Amino acid sequence: QYQDGVLACAPCPAFSNSSDGALFRRACECWPGYGDPGNLTCVGCAVGFYKNWYAMEACRVCPPGETTGAQESTACVCRPGFGRDAAETGLCSACAPGTFKAELGDLSCEPCVLNTFARVAGAASCDACPSGTVTLQTGAAACVCAQGYGFADGATVCAPCPPGFFKDSAANVSCVPCPVNTSQPAEGRTQCEPCLANAVTE
Repeated sequence: QYQDGVLACAPCPAFSNSSDGALFRRACECWPGYGDPGNLTCVGCAVGFYKNWYAMEACRVCPPGETTGAQESTACVCRPGFGRDAAETGLCSACAPGTFKAELGDLSCEPCVLNTFARVAGAASCDACPSGTVTLQTGAAACVCAQGYGFADGATVCAPCPPGFFKDSAANVSCVPCPVNTSQPAEGRTQCEPCLANAVTE
């Protein structure tokens, strides 16, 4: 309550309190999670805003990379795609390429699992590698051509090695011709087979 005139006390606005002997409506203090929009009332903080103190003041917007999970919040947490770096700044930073964070909360970013990737910072999920590509380790920002697949004719798309060519490593390079006296008749092979007895390659 606060003193309203000489003889009476008036109740504070909803979601607020005052100390004993309050003289003015402004002496009422909005609860944490509630703020004054400018007319000496208290309303719940909107999503993305917070207030963790008692005062007839407005809610504050969350810092970059942070938000709230609901209205009437007293604290902000990291958005999906952002992780809390407690060891350094304590701020929410965008997940680095090759890492992700799917949930709202103050958790660390996680590396993408094998054969998935996150090309840009701030990813909330990792994408599966396209057909014919793989990753060489977890936490990858890009995929490379799988064994049996390579770049062809100057293109940067992984295609199956054509008959007579092979590739036995995962890398963004072209397939190579089968050595002399070896062959392979199919696409996407990782090795060539020796010619049959009494046979050679032309």
